[in-house]
Amino acid sequence: MPENELYIGALVVNPLLPLWGPGKVAHIRDGMAHVLFRDAPGRAARRFRVERLQLAPSQSDPILDNLPPFVEAGGEFALPHERLTVQEAIRRFLDAYPGGFHDPAYLGDAGRGERDDRWSAHELYVELLGGGQMEQLLADGDVAGLAARANRVGARVNLLALTEAAAFREGLADDVAAARYFRALLELLASGPDEAVFQTYIDAVAALPAVGETHTDRWTIATLLPFLARPDTWMFVKPTNTRRAAERLGFDLHYEPRPNWRTYDAVLRMSSLYMDLLKELGPRDLIDIQSFFWVTSRK
Repeated sequence: MPENELYIGALVVNPLLPLWGPGKVAHIRDGMAHVLFRDAPGRAARRFRVERLQLAPSQSDPILDNLPPFVEAGGEFALPHERLTVQEAIRRFLDAYPGGFHDPAYLGDAGRGERDDRWSAHELYVELLGGGQMEQLLADGDVAGLAARANRVGARVNLLALTEAAAFREGLADDVAAARYFRALLELLASGPDEAVFQTYIDAVAALPAVGETHTDRWTIATLLPFLARPDTWMFVKPTNTRRAAERLGFDLHYEPRPNWRTYDAVLRMSSLYMDLLKELGPRDLIDIQSFFWVTSRK
């Protein structure tokens, strides 16, 4: 390939290395291209003479399109963190749970295990808040009763730190702020992913009064009930684990500490991508994907 036909960001293939899949060009100079290949292990771009490369048939790839920016050191280019390919991440998950998403140790029982406790909390949400019950309690003005049910659901699963659970509980004790929160939650669950609706919802979360030192304006508190209500649609975000999983998988979350749509949209896109990439393992919903991310994030 002539050097003038190649450009930074282009997707290319090396016909001699088909198992590496497509790659993304990080840098070009003096007839040499630095390329990170999707299915090649490691985070470093490899150098090739440009004539050995061909433009990929498709200039879009869901993994390569979402890479974080490359970093340069000593004339070499690499992703900012160590990376796992999809197959490496799958092997890591199967090392932990040889039976995949149907492994007994993964499923758990009696509220224990990676899946059972989350699914149990989902079932409690349906029992206490589903089927129009949240709407009816709001219409009846029973915000305290609604808050008590929501706290029971949140307490069923160990996803919030003790200080976060206390902050959420205290925030819901304010009837005005809690009613605003539950109205926004209902709209979010009814509409599906939408930037304007999500912004209204996280504004309502942030407006829950902070009584202790921990404020409610946190990813964990904002994403807990949507995740337990609709694990087919909404992903729970625990910042350290979610960020580390994204780093390992080479997916740029555009992370910001406060809940925001740009980051959450990236989380949902990453979750949807891995629902598809893991289809041979049979994930049922985002509970399974969240557990896959958790295993991926571990050192």
